[in-house]
Amino acid sequence: MRTTTSIETRPHNVIRLALGACALICSLLPFLAISAVAHADEVTALPSVLVVDSNTGDGAQCAYYWLGGENELVAESDDMGLYTSAKANWWQTAGGSGDAPATFVLYGTGAQALTAEDVAWALDVIRESGAEPRTLVVAMGMAGLPVRKYAEDMSATKQSSRADLVGLVFCGTPHNGYSASESYPESELWTKLSQAVGLEAKDLAPKSDFLAELNAGEFPAVTKTLALAGSAGDLGFGMTDGAGLTEELVPATTLSSQIENGRVEATIGRAINLTGLWQPFTSSIDYPQRNIDAKPTELLSAMDSYETAADVQVRVGEFYADWFKDGVPVTHNSSVLLLDLSGSMTERIDASNTKLAAAKEAAQEYLRAMDACSALPQAAPMDVSVIGFEETVTGIATSYDQGACDAVANMEAYGETNIGIALDEAIATLASAPACAAKHVLLLSDGASTRGQSEEQILAGAVAQAQGAGIAIDTIGFGNVGESDAGFLKRVADETGGTYYTAQDTYSLKVNFLKAYYSSLGLSLVDEELQAGTTSSKVLGRVGRRTTALEIGVVSQEGDPQLALTCNGEKVDESLYTVSQESGLTSLQYLEPTPGEYELQLSGAKGAAHVFAVRQQGIMKEKAVAGEQRDISLYLLAAAGAALALGLVGVVFFTQRRSVARSSAAARASVRPTPAPHNEPAIDETVISWDVDDKETRNGSNQ
Repeated sequence: MRTTTSIETRPHNVIRLALGACALICSLLPFLAISAVAHADEVTALPSVLVVDSNTGDGAQCAYYWLGGENELVAESDDMGLYTSAKANWWQTAGGSGDAPATFVLYGTGAQALTAEDVAWALDVIRESGAEPRTLVVAMGMAGLPVRKYAEDMSATKQSSRADLVGLVFCGTPHNGYSASESYPESELWTKLSQAVGLEAKDLAPKSDFLAELNAGEFPAVTKTLALAGSAGDLGFGMTDGAGLTEELVPATTLSSQIENGRVEATIGRAINLTGLWQPFTSSIDYPQRNIDAKPTELLSAMDSYETAADVQVRVGEFYADWFKDGVPVTHNSSVLLLDLSGSMTERIDASNTKLAAAKEAAQEYLRAMDACSALPQAAPMDVSVIGFEETVTGIATSYDQGACDAVANMEAYGETNIGIALDEAIATLASAPACAAKHVLLLSDGASTRGQSEEQILAGAVAQAQGAGIAIDTIGFGNVGESDAGFLKRVADETGGTYYTAQDTYSLKVNFLKAYYSSLGLSLVDEELQAGTTSSKVLGRVGRRTTALEIGVVSQEGDPQLALTCNGEKVDESLYTVSQESGLTSLQYLEPTPGEYELQLSGAKGAAHVFAVRQQGIMKEKAVAGEQRDISLYLLAAAGAALALGLVGVVFFTQRRSVARSSAAARASVRPTPAPHNEPAIDETVISWDVDDKETRNGSNQ
């Protein structure tokens, strides 16, 4: 049964007043640190945001605080509901400027456990709604465990086949289990928490089989992660958010190199009666061997949960603005190379090569560049299919390793040209690509079709399908392509968002192949032709604290150029980066470059050279300042006020320590839920009851 007892001692009221003062002062701090969000650069595409509630009974309040009072149901699946709002109010709370990103909240409306499949279902609905399908997922408490199962390919629905995660935020998720579940096994808290996500209490113990399997996985390479831990109180064994120690809420670094940790003032859930579920098992009277002061637990239930805390929304807003200020990152790259193998490709393109030989060299360099880029930290996963076509189609390779290069080297040319059948095959191949992958086709041909479908049939069929499926088709007209044929190839590119290139020799073909490749990555890059000469230089620009890798590719017309880097005018030690050369492509890779202004020095190229440079972004090496213009006096005032309030709390605790034993029996009772703001939905206590059971009540009556 539920019992309610108030403690009316004057010191207790002083504690509440002190905490109230602390909360008031601290509530001002988030609004001093939001300029990074408010002044973020405009982006062309905003990732959607999916907030996943912890499924412990306060989902309606979560939707209220993140979406506002006028949220609407998008879809239902069994006992799960997905909600959204045209004006998600969390964005304004976080200090964001302009329209809020498309935001959705997933929470249970019944007793169904939250699973990884529910997360997949919600992301499917988001994609089908027309919102940006690449999504930042914000997981509250226990919801982080099924979110992790989805992200790590441990669920029935594989994230790797979808590529829809661009960011993860965990709010109080027990990544390493709850050591308190072993210290206080009598509490029903662990069973109630675990049942919310379809687990058992034993699964929440540190080093459980479930957690061991979970922590053996990895997050998707391009997914950035923020882990927030609460700092609500001290139960005698360390800072806790009401259940877990701070270190238990921090993901292992083996999961990703893209993890940032932070602290907020929050507890695990408003619907959870922390006082009733903790205090009966921390009393120094009932359990003197533990020697725990039970009184601080009363303070936990009065604090905001992760779902409702404003500082959580501020941290998410800062994280969002920082990672996505340049747009949505590519989460997977799927490419198809369509190589014309008709008989005309045996003709000479220059004095030393046939068209076919030049096509082989260009395709091999494309594959080598892909192989080199895939080795970079946080590189988006990628796949490629190489398909040759004449009157029919022939699969050449489905990878970018040396075996694929060897297969390309063995290609032969004969027959007539059938572009229609080639594009049909490419679209069919890309149908199995991850749902949110960037999909590209690179079509090389020395003319239009001489067999098969007409140009209008191709445009109305394969090209229209590609346009509808978001497949960009880059085309290269190779050699002396007639005006009519060039017009057709250009139209294919234009109607699918691709680019039309022309190539008259082996060098220009290589450049165009790599141009198409690097532009498909969606990363910051340099793409520039250098004039012929023995020594040249190219300014690469600013490399910031978030740059985790710098990759440079140089295609030279003649000779093997030597590459060197300078940073802020000083030569970079050559031992810090690697350079490789093969078949006219010189590659440089520099991991964890020092921030500064970079310039590439190139020497030894006898002809023209084309430079490509990719800067890959990651976690900042130093914590960035959230805003540029701040009044430090506000910080000093806030710090002084917080110190005064905390000092008052400390005095009260020390002076009242002797009376703890006498008051602990009365302090065990449930604290009533925090009153909801106007129009805020009440906590649904029918989902999971947090009543103190009879055993706990009997313990209280025996004092």
